[in-house]
Amino acid sequence: MCEDVPVVIHESCLVKESQYFEARLSKHWKRDDKTFCENSDSKELSLTRSFQISGFNPQSSKILFEQLKGYTAMMEKCQSFDLLTEMLRICDFYAIFKPIPLITDKINKLPINIYNLVDAFESGEKLAVIEMYKAVSHDLFMRCAAFAGGNLVSWQACLSFVVDNSCNRNAVVNIFKLISEQQKCSIRCRFSNIESLKGKGDRSPDCMRGGLIWSVNILKQLRAKERSHAYEEYLTGYLCFGSPSRHPSVTSSCVVKNLSFSVYNHNNGSSHVTEKLHEDEIRFSKERLEQGLWLIPWTQVVNSNDGFNKDDEILVEVNFEIVEKNLATLDSVRISEDLIR
Repeated sequence: MCEDVPVVIHESCLVKESQYFEARLSKHWKRDDKTFCENSDSKELSLTRSFQISGFNPQSSKILFEQLKGYTAMMEKCQSFDLLTEMLRICDFYAIFKPIPLITDKINKLPINIYNLVDAFESGEKLAVIEMYKAVSHDLFMRCAAFAGGNLVSWQACLSFVVDNSCNRNAVVNIFKLISEQQKCSIRCRFSNIESLKGKGDRSPDCMRGGLIWSVNILKQLRAKERSHAYEEYLTGYLCFGSPSRHPSVTSSCVVKNLSFSVYNHNNGSSHVTEKLHEDEIRFSKERLEQGLWLIPWTQVVNSNDGFNKDDEILVEVNFEIVEKNLATLDSVRISEDLIR
């Protein structure tokens, strides 16, 4: 019995798959461990035994023991981090080893989205306390950080996430802390009306990476050609630190390295990537709010045949690694905690 969900399984299967039940069933049964049932056809008496499995999700218990019996349909349809995690906990408690690779593989392949992000994170927390599942837990945390870092990038998205998961306060706060601890960061932006880009250029919406606010600005600028006095127009990308529109007084700072820009090519699926800055580390602060790199010649950008411009849009990606930061004004986590309270 799995709390209120009965599962009928042959004793030989339990003995074969579980060291716990192998030991349990090897002993002499006590009177109140057994029940006699009469078979009306053969008029023979059959002996059944009942074990109570408590402390685990009944549905997970049902799916797991059906899997042990060879009925795989329920396991194949299972798409829940919570249920799969409970199965791993049952396997650990009852020394059932055969289904573990299958269950961990399903967890690793199960996509994370905004609706199951909290469940995935809480599953990682549950598995982290079991030694044999620490690798699975670590992978879950990394996947949660990657998804949250790439999707909870605006204050609107963060606010919606906090409100929708207000009943899971601790998990939400820990997810934002996980984002704030990210070092390797990536920002992807879509810019429209490229052919008319002039003057101050175009700036992406603010986004959060590594617990700090960033944006990307692109400009059309002149640059001297090598070994020539002639000038050529280039697309220039800038990584911008802080949010001047909402926080004109930036008091935090950070140091990044390996800063690079790239523009996606629709024709071949590759990217035109700038060389990383020769400067090993770049400090962003109130005195230095942005850093730019030359990208590609402007004629190449606007020429649709070259593959970068599609429907008057380009896709830009900025990658960098945060090596140091002063969180004096780390608004993202603090605001989220205040909202939950």
